[in-house]
Amino acid sequence: MRDPQSLLPLDEWFRLRYAMRRESIRKRLLEGADPVLIRVEDELVFLHDQRRRSEAIHPSDYHAWKSICHVPLATYIWLSELTDRPITPEDAGRLRHLVADIDAARPKADPPGRAILDATRGMLRSCLELGVVQSDALARMATETRHPMHTLIEYATRTELLVLDDAVQRLTRDLTSDEWSRLYVVVCANHQARYKESTKLYFQRLLGEDHGQGAQGERRIVYSESAASEHEALDLLATHVFERELAATFLGSPDALQRDLQGDAATRVLDELFRAHPDGSRALSRGPAREGAP
Repeated sequence: MRDPQSLLPLDEWFRLRYAMRRESIRKRLLEGADPVLIRVEDELVFLHDQRRRSEAIHPSDYHAWKSICHVPLATYIWLSELTDRPITPEDAGRLRHLVADIDAARPKADPPGRAILDATRGMLRSCLELGVVQSDALARMATETRHPMHTLIEYATRTELLVLDDAVQRLTRDLTSDEWSRLYVVVCANHQARYKESTKLYFQRLLGEDHGQGAQGERRIVYSESAASEHEALDLLATHVFERELAATFLGSPDALQRDLQGDAATRVLDELFRAHPDGSRALSRGPAREGAP
């Protein structure tokens, strides 16, 4: 084989051309040649015909319910590190501040929210009275808040999707059928990718897409993990559009680059590396399987 270093200029040339083409697609998307919806944090952004419009999609109730659900979680994260040892005066002061914050929030909460706050407050008061954080008390708080948390999650999800649907209808009402067929959607998430993310499910129903497993099934809807800006969303969408074009041209399917090209080869190699013994046990093999070898 030739010295790999001698091939570097060719690879650099590819990377340069790739970056230039992706940037040209990004500019086209930014101008709204194809309509683009981007859901980022509390905003739904619509890019079309060199215009940017946006709608808020998370009303105050949504954030209130979410904040209440976070109270027992934050309490657990903090106090699980202090279990079965005396509470310091500094921690006792922080616990009292948290109890006061809960007391202030309680009158404004819905019944499920009050149940969550009451269970958390009871846990905190117990810690202060005993001077120690008991692990069974933490477990009891988690059990007592589970059902009301699910109720608030239902409230928040219903509100979010109804507001989102209203915003989508307003922003896209003037699209022609041709423009609608070219609409792209990017769902940004500032956390790890999650199965059945609610707004992604909404757009799948709206556009009639079934994504299947991960990125391989993404066509007009793209999920942007750990992204928090329009810039990042457009970068990902430009890559998505460009690579589907390349995959269709060179690999015979627009979806081909949405899975690792080495995946099938990797499966075959791993079958050889971890091939089974006749007794059914698995053993690591360092060489390729030979004809007739166990």
